[in-house]
Amino acid sequence: MSRFRLRFIALFVAVVAAASMTSVAFADDRNNGNGATTANFNASYSYFVFGQNGIFNCSEARIVKTAPNAFTKDSATCLVTGDFTPGTYPAVGNWVSDYEYFINPGGGAWRPALSGNIVITSNGDGTTTWLVTAYY
Repeated sequence: MSRFRLRFIALFVAVVAAASMTSVAFADDRNNGNGATTANFNASYSYFVFGQNGIFNCSEARIVKTAPNAFTKDSATCLVTGDFTPGTYPAVGNWVSDYEYFINPGGGAWRPALSGNIVITSNGDGTTTWLVTAYY
């Protein structure tokens, strides 16, 4: 198992302790014939992993499209403090839905990605930017 995967799995186990949500906005485009509903939201949470503290600050969108060609997709842009190795990683095994955990009625659902990618870029200042596209 890669260093990234171990670190990320531990991250989400530890992350729940300090989470806060702000603004959720829904757009329903089903009346225009494309069958899509979009929820835009922000997620901020801290983590402690392998002796490292950090914060995820994410701007995200959840898109749910009904037939034809139904899908559920999360897109996120996250500013993350901490030492993560830049590169492209599969979302499978490395990402769970912030929407399902924080926003969905009842919350607390652990929904791992079935496909998608995470692109991590170093900002050169001890932070990284994560571009996440995950399908469920």
